[in-house]
Amino acid sequence: MVLIKPYYNKMQYTINTVPVAQRIERWFAEPKVGGSIPLGNTIVAMFLLSALEKELNACRDPKKGAFLQRFFKTGKGEYGEGDIFFGFSVPQARLFAKKYRALSFSDIKKLLKSPVHEKRLIGLLILVHNFEKGSEDDKKRIFDFYMASLQYINNWDLVDLSAPKIAGAYLFKKDCKILYNLARSKNLYKKRPV
Repeated sequence: MVLIKPYYNKMQYTINTVPVAQRIERWFAEPKVGGSIPLGNTIVAMFLLSALEKELNACRDPKKGAFLQRFFKTGKGEYGEGDIFFGFSVPQARLFAKKYRALSFSDIKKLLKSPVHEKRLIGLLILVHNFEKGSEDDKKRIFDFYMASLQYINNWDLVDLSAPKIAGAYLFKKDCKILYNLARSKNLYKKRPV
């Protein structure tokens, strides 16, 4: 298995003779929250999701992925039915999330809609990272995005790694009416964040 390095590897794409990898490294030098991208970096943002997906595919571990599919009960009629696993651990997913933290909300939504469990996990970990580093306005936007995306947060580990750090942290010392509404839901994964 290929170990994920915390620094970006050189990419083959070039734009105006400047390698995208260099532009991404410059981009990551300044922390951004929720994909707020200056106009000069829109080209870099377009390549972030495809670079992440390319790296995920290159680092897959089919043997561990098969084990995780059994562990998370992904068979017909089981609670994780339909989930696909690439075989990454949570620490590896955290490295990916930190590396690709500048993904836009629309790209994170694409990750959350994926049948690949680790893509959803990385999308949520990006939200957690950006929430923890963001301003109050950023936190509100991330919380609203998170609540609108609950239908994709449909496994116990996804909920447990994200709900306390986004929904719990945002609603701490605020009106908890939304939590009472979630608690009355018939959907297990809408109840679990409570």
